[in-house]
Amino acid sequence: MERIMNGVFTESFFNLTEDGIHKSEVIQKIDTNIGQLMKTDAKFYAIHVSPSATEMAQMGNTEKEQSDAIKRYIREVFIPAYAQNFNKGLDANDILFYGTT
Repeated sequence: MERIMNGVFTESFFNLTEDGIHKSEVIQKIDTNIGQLMKTDAKFYAIHVSPSATEMAQMGNTEKEQSDAIKRYIREVFIPAYAQNFNKGLDANDILFYGTT
């Protein structure tokens, strides 16, 4: 609430195609994303994309502009490259991910 009162931009979760995803949906989707996983396989990996202060300044003047730029980078550059690096013929649409800025 303090962030809102001070005018600080807040964000819910996003994925490849949607914004504004509630945390309960994120938890449910991750918990049921078992596919062909064995019991000992990890259900998820935590990845942090942390631009430097200089990079953030280049992304925009406001927190909203910077948030939009980071989401665009993750959706258009990072996740497609991440999928390709599995060397299994995957693309960005095959990766279940959620992010927040």
